[in-house]
Amino acid sequence: MRAARVLTAAFGCVVLVSCATEPAAPPSQSARPDEVTVAPGADGVQAVDIDADDANHFHPSLVNAQTGPLRVSLHHVGTGAPHNWTATDLPGARVPLARGGETRTARFVVGRPGDYRFVCTIHEAQGSVGRLVVRGR
Repeated sequence: MRAARVLTAAFGCVVLVSCATEPAAPPSQSARPDEVTVAPGADGVQAVDIDADDANHFHPSLVNAQTGPLRVSLHHVGTGAPHNWTATDLPGARVPLARGGETRTARFVVGRPGDYRFVCTIHEAQGSVGRLVVRGR
């Protein structure tokens, strides 16, 4: 009888521990830094490459830029669900869905300095967010 109680208690602990732990997020597939600063190129356009991965993170997640034209290239470096890129308070600042291994690009103009939030509209709740900090020229 005592052995049955010990076995039942041990089984209950295993069940509780296994139910309480979250599945681990996949590791990042990006080698890009978490923060970058971009400057206008010879054509006057600032360009930034952003990776989106299966862990639902952007790399870099902090982009420092100036007012003016900005080109964002979104690289889906994973194999999972598609990702997009949208700066919620900037008109036209959205990169369409990219599937695993694809790259999508958009160009838009940032007319005023500010601190803008960008998201993957599909995975925002899972942490697919970042910041675009824009200063005047």
